[in-house]
Amino acid sequence: MNLRAVGRGILWFAIGAAVAAVPILLLQHKARVPRDPVVIRSYAVAPEIAREMKFALGEAVGPPWRVNVVGDGLLLVSGPESVQSGVQSILATVAAKKPAPTPAILFEIWLVSASSGTAATPNNVPGLAEVGPALAEIRKAQGPLHFELVEKLALQARAGDEDSQIQGAYASMRFTPTVRHDDAGNPVIAAKFNVQVIPRAPPSFPPTVTLPGSLKALVELRPGQLIVIGQSSLTSRPIADSTPAQMYYIVRASL
Repeated sequence: MNLRAVGRGILWFAIGAAVAAVPILLLQHKARVPRDPVVIRSYAVAPEIAREMKFALGEAVGPPWRVNVVGDGLLLVSGPESVQSGVQSILATVAAKKPAPTPAILFEIWLVSASSGTAATPNNVPGLAEVGPALAEIRKAQGPLHFELVEKLALQARAGDEDSQIQGAYASMRFTPTVRHDDAGNPVIAAKFNVQVIPRAPPSFPPTVTLPGSLKALVELRPGQLIVIGQSSLTSRPIADSTPAQMYYIVRASL
């Protein structure tokens, strides 16, 4: 991995081009691991960007080297001198650009079941009006479907937070968010999602239905945009009136 990877990781700071121009490869140390001793160095950064700096540098450095936030805006980096010199260059580039504090992001996820049918439109189904455009696209691709909301989860977190999570009645969501700017200066939100679903279904579901187990996804989306990040089958015991059903995972992020 080279410094271009760091440019992709430090998303909110929008310094990809500047960082990529620094002629240092963080992982040049791989060939010298037996020779270069591992040292731990501390680096002071602005507290409001410390968490995203930790996330971005951690993505670039990778195991076995580590980056941790200690105290108020203090980073601890473990690694040989080749890693430390790369980290110093990156932090100097970021400091020169004086980035704004990392923003807060509201994440929402809808777990929606879909089965064959021509029942009411999403606008008339409780909890589904907000995701109507996404469900309309699913219908275009899959044909007539009856949708039902299993659960909606929502949580606000700051860019760079690595342990943002929420537990609902039927699912839990963990995510690591960050933000960058595209070439036109518009924000783009990225996040790693891990959704865990409890096997039991809501009371409105037939007792034969079993919910899927989990979903992991890496997503980029515009603020306010609805995206279907995954799909899985709803399983049931074979009975005469059972019909195949799916679970769709729809997310939205807002600044």
